[in-house]
Amino acid sequence: MSYSGPMSRNRLLGMKNYLGKPSFTSSVGWKNSMGGNILIENALPVSPNVVADQDAYCVMVGEVSDYKLFTSPVGNYNPSYNVLHDAKFQLTLQRPRDADFGPDWSVAINNLQACQQIVATGNDCRNLIVPEGSEQSIRLSAPVMQSRAVPIPADGTLDEDTGTWPIPKTHQEAFDDIKRTHQVLPLMVYDMSGKYVLPEEVTSKISGALVEVHFRIKHYFINKTQSFNSFTGSIEQIAVLRQAIPKNPSPYRSRNKTGPYRPSSTPSRAELKRAADTFLPAPPDDMITKSAALPVASSPAASLFDTAGSSSSSIQHAAISIVDPAGSSSSSIQQGPNANTATTSGHGTASPSSSSSTLSDMPLPTGEGEEMTGEEEEPENSQAPAEGGSPPKKRKLRR
Repeated sequence: MSYSGPMSRNRLLGMKNYLGKPSFTSSVGWKNSMGGNILIENALPVSPNVVADQDAYCVMVGEVSDYKLFTSPVGNYNPSYNVLHDAKFQLTLQRPRDADFGPDWSVAINNLQACQQIVATGNDCRNLIVPEGSEQSIRLSAPVMQSRAVPIPADGTLDEDTGTWPIPKTHQEAFDDIKRTHQVLPLMVYDMSGKYVLPEEVTSKISGALVEVHFRIKHYFINKTQSFNSFTGSIEQIAVLRQAIPKNPSPYRSRNKTGPYRPSSTPSRAELKRAADTFLPAPPDDMITKSAALPVASSPAASLFDTAGSSSSSIQHAAISIVDPAGSSSSSIQQGPNANTATTSGHGTASPSSSSSTLSDMPLPTGEGEEMTGEEEEPENSQAPAEGGSPPKKRKLRR
């Protein structure tokens, strides 16, 4: 099962006990319990005489630090300092390096601090919120074992968890001494697929991983040599949301003694991009707007048509004088850029010409009652042929 930050966060935002919700403190309160206080859910009375008290199971998302991580089958047991039946599982949650749950971390810390201030005596609150430099972490724990209500006799059968507990051989004797008066409480850890994680694999599965932890909060006021408020977060369940980000191996240990490792001087892609952005900044928005408003350049074909149009215009602007065969009058056709009419003097008529006409394609004027022929006589002012010579040649017109 793959990890989806938005889906996981949306699911948790629907839970009233998710510490990443700003409204978390409005749904919880404190109740006296066994010499201390325990955080409970605020609920309306079921009946006038019965009040439902439900422990508040807080939910928080963070990364498990490998610092002071004691989640092996013996927890933080050390024969030099404590006894096995007092050992605890312990882990520290840090701000997650996650785009979805990272912003919720500060909200969760503020909610926990607000809950502490409600019940604390004074301002000295310890053990739950642990400062680490400029950041704040959450320390959670759970007992490895608890006392049995009735001890199991020597010939009795142990419960499954205690009877199959993978205790290290170095601590086997200490475990055998108490296994009939105490029972094991395994950490309930589940991987990304929702499968239960075996006790001997818990540390490797959760170290550095993004986890969803469910826990209860208890408060005790310690009034000894120095008075302070002790808050403990008791782990109920751990669900792995995303496995730990793998670390890159050291390049100095991967040379296999073939020679020294020398870091490359070639800049990375990110460095090249930053350098390019420095010397070639993005153009301002107004420049982009102006460039978008510039006219599009014409194509070579359009240029050819423009050249032809100019030549045609020069012909159209010229005045063409044509003399009819009778020689009685001359017709003048003038064309301009906005004119498509013909002017005729005398009894001749002229037809409007096309803008793409040439001199040879232009129709000739005809007199009244005359028909257009395919031949044209020479004008009167041309040189007359010698007497007795051949008649003047006629020029054919192209249609």
